[in-house]
Amino acid sequence: MSRVATSIAAIGGLIAGGLAGFLVWGANGQSDVELADSKVVQDLANMPDIASTDFAILPCHETNRAGGCVIIAAGGKRVLVDAPSGVGRGQGADIFGAAGFPDAILLFALDAVRIEGLDEIRNKVWESGAVRPVPLVGGEGIEEIGSGLDQTYIVPDAVSYISGRRQGGFDSTPLLIRPVRDREVAFDTGDLKIWAMAGGVAQIAYRIEYAGSSVILADCGADSRTVQNWPEVDHYVGCADLPEQVGSEKNGKVRSTDWPLREPVLIIKSS
Repeated sequence: MSRVATSIAAIGGLIAGGLAGFLVWGANGQSDVELADSKVVQDLANMPDIASTDFAILPCHETNRAGGCVIIAAGGKRVLVDAPSGVGRGQGADIFGAAGFPDAILLFALDAVRIEGLDEIRNKVWESGAVRPVPLVGGEGIEEIGSGLDQTYIVPDAVSYISGRRQGGFDSTPLLIRPVRDREVAFDTGDLKIWAMAGGVAQIAYRIEYAGSSVILADCGADSRTVQNWPEVDHYVGCADLPEQVGSEKNGKVRSTDWPLREPVLIIKSS
């Protein structure tokens, strides 16, 4: 079974469980599934206050065991990278800002464990009645993932709409699917720019630029030939083995190899 097929199968299993939990919605407004998840997923303790002018790479939550799940916080935006199970269950104001969901979702790869939380984010966007969909960016096969997610949620969306929990109709697509290749723009707000880069076999790394500082963000698995082609940057966050010109401590550059990330990495702190 291919990586994409495995991921779609994982989504199908999640939705089946989620629908069952939704249909037995309790009087207290929480399903058994949500109550179980809340016991597993804990919000990040001591999350620093991030101003709109700051630039930081934040861990998703304390129980992150799924590789490189992080949040890019810069220019008042929150960009989620990878979406393991439980990532959408935390307190939105602390993690994703007032909206309760990220401004975009980027994926390092399409492994099932990396996308199990997409349904949580998708539902937050859908139930909020957001006018604009949230970009979901990844490598080849991301279109099938997004389409499969929407198709499996047709019935839950309809049930939710009928029960009055959604501000709009149930035919909207809350995630804007976009595949990217090496050196293509993954996210751009003018001040915050993120490019996709080849990150190894079936993986993407990301180069981030904000307020004159540049960062390479990469999960494990990048081969030496791929890394040699990465541009020189000011900072590196990830676990791939790097040549000296990329994030070299010898050149006084910030380099974080604590992976999965447990502590926030502050690139720019305005106060």
